Amino acid sequence: MRLIKEGYVSYQKLLQVFHISPTLLNLYEQRGLIGPAREEEGMKWYTLQDAERLRLIRILTRELGVNLAGVEVVLAIRDRLLAMQEQMWDIYQYLEEQYRQKSPKES
Repeated sequence: MRLIKEGYVSYQKLLQVFHISPTLLNLYEQRGLIGPAREEEGMKWYTLQDAERLRLIRILTRELGVNLAGVEVVLAIRDRLLAMQEQMWDIYQYLEEQYRQKSPKES
């Protein structure tokens, strides 16, 4: 059984890497904290970003003692910050392009 495929990680591989039970991973899925990016032939596949998110969930719960309600809040804030960072980057690129178009050309 393949556990890694074209940028995706299988359900079984996540269980192995993070040393968690299927029940716990299913709980995370039910709470909407993580979800498979795709399913095929009865197998769930997660992106590498999903695996990183699971790593963060495990740090918050195991090492910092945050409960799942707290994890939901932290992840929501993190997601908003990442979205704002992307927007800021887009604005920066737009402004840089506008500046280049309006600045005098060098001879």
